[in-house]
Amino acid sequence: MNAGVAGTGLPKHKISASVDWTSGPLNLGFEARYLGEMFYTRNPNVFVTNNRLAPVTYLNANFSYDIRQGDAPVTIYLTGSNLTDKLVFAPQNNVQPTEFYPSFQSQYDVIGRYFVLGARAQF
Repeated sequence: MNAGVAGTGLPKHKISASVDWTSGPLNLGFEARYLGEMFYTRNPNVFVTNNRLAPVTYLNANFSYDIRQGDAPVTIYLTGSNLTDKLVFAPQNNVQPTEFYPSFQSQYDVIGRYFVLGARAQF
């Protein structure tokens, strides 16, 4: 892990696992995404309070159902992301509190738990 400056490093471990199940028009899916610990800096000449960012696991799920209306299929779907509502609080160094979001958007979920409900249709 090379994290010389806040936000430039990558976690040592990143693991994703997913499973999908389909039976006729029904589809269910589940995903787990793990990000290992990360540090603001590994430079021994730089001191950062709370240097270590703890590991986190995000859980996502999806559901869809296909409905046939003649020749035009319609799919109804629901997705849920970050179901456990995890937030990794990682304020940026030396910036105004409102200047940057308090997490690394390239690595961590910054929205929190959210759901999307919708329908797809072909004409």
